[in-house]
Amino acid sequence: MENNNLIKKTIDIKDTARVEYNGILFKNRVSMESIIEGEKTQKLFPWAEYVPSYLSYIITACSFGMIGALIAIILQLATKKARIEDTPYWSLPVLGALTGLVVLGLSLLIPNLFFSGELDVKPGALMFICLFSGIYTEKFYENLYLIFSGLLNKKKE
Repeated sequence: MENNNLIKKTIDIKDTARVEYNGILFKNRVSMESIIEGEKTQKLFPWAEYVPSYLSYIITACSFGMIGALIAIILQLATKKARIEDTPYWSLPVLGALTGLVVLGLSLLIPNLFFSGELDVKPGALMFICLFSGIYTEKFYENLYLIFSGLLNKKKE
């Protein structure tokens, strides 16, 4: 995902100083860094080349939302606020993954309501917002419900 953002930067960049790396001439430093990063990713994850960029965002959001929900479960168990029998150990991770998906949707929707043009989602920020939203999944939905019910009630008036 980060490499896709780097590639986008090479399209409209003012840096036109050509750079050579391993005998290959690149149009600029950012273009060279993008290719090097892509090669590293391809060596480590050869299958990642075939994953569409939008799907990588969905996988990231859902995964970190689920990890956050797992952290919440472990935290409840470790602090003895709940017993394993009383913990939603199956449903909370699923809800955490769906929370990540909601966060991704909001991160795409909200900026486009206020700005025109193409805006990139920052993968690092997306990961951690989904992680924290997953940790606080129940509070996340309570607050989201309050926000949307408030907006809907204003429209009725």
